[in-house]
Amino acid sequence: RGITGQLRALVSNMAPDAPEFEVDFKQISGVQLVPELERAVVGIVREAIQNVRKHANAQSVRLEVRRADDELRLYVIDDGVGMANGKGPNGHFGMEIMRELAEDLGGKLEIDSESGRGTKIEAYLPLVLPAVSAFGESSGLAASEVGQRPTTTSIGAQDAQAVVGD
Repeated sequence: RGITGQLRALVSNMAPDAPEFEVDFKQISGVQLVPELERAVVGIVREAIQNVRKHANAQSVRLEVRRADDELRLYVIDDGVGMANGKGPNGHFGMEIMRELAEDLGGKLEIDSESGRGTKIEAYLPLVLPAVSAFGESSGLAASEVGQRPTTTSIGAQDAQAVVGD
């Protein structure tokens, strides 16, 4: 099942008490994402819509995933109660989980929320991920230090092997 199927399943799992959902996946329909990016998108959307269900008291939610240049942009926007300080309730870590999922790929997460005005979550995730070693970490060396030009690639098992060598 592709990314759009997974996202539609997440939305449908909120029924029967779900707010009205508007989804827009046109720009990524049929697109094959590397597993790391797919996991981050699904994780961010899952956490965002769970927060809507548990805390927002929203009537409607817009979920949009689109491609722009070399990044994937993810938007979850609700018309719920919002958050006074733009942070989740104390003792809840959903916002931090979403932020880590984005930042672990070199992306970023922005949260815009005010009490009584709903919440807008925006994630910007790179489609081209930095090259990593077989251990999942960057070497920490600049290309000039190892005598090679910089390398970026979409990460997968074969790509990691190609970066490190056989």
